[in-house]
Amino acid sequence: MNPTEIINRNAVTSILLAKGYNIYLPVIDQGIDFIALREAGADGPLKMKLVQQKSRWTIHRKYLGRDIWLAFPDESHWYLAPHD
Repeated sequence: MNPTEIINRNAVTSILLAKGYNIYLPVIDQGIDFIALREAGADGPLKMKLVQQKSRWTIHRKYLGRDIWLAFPDESHWYLAPHD
């Protein structure tokens, strides 16, 4: 992972942490950069997102049907969107 990818991962995971998610990093990279999990509670039901981080919005066949979310920046904002 290059320094820019690490900086971007820290940026997007900081935003998710502030929104109540916990972040888990897979030991083996098989198309998921991290897992964002928000436990069930007063804010609603359990929410889990399998996240692939990208430098821009893009669609890849290898992610189809896997319930993967893409995290990507656009200027100074980060977006989290379902791939499918």
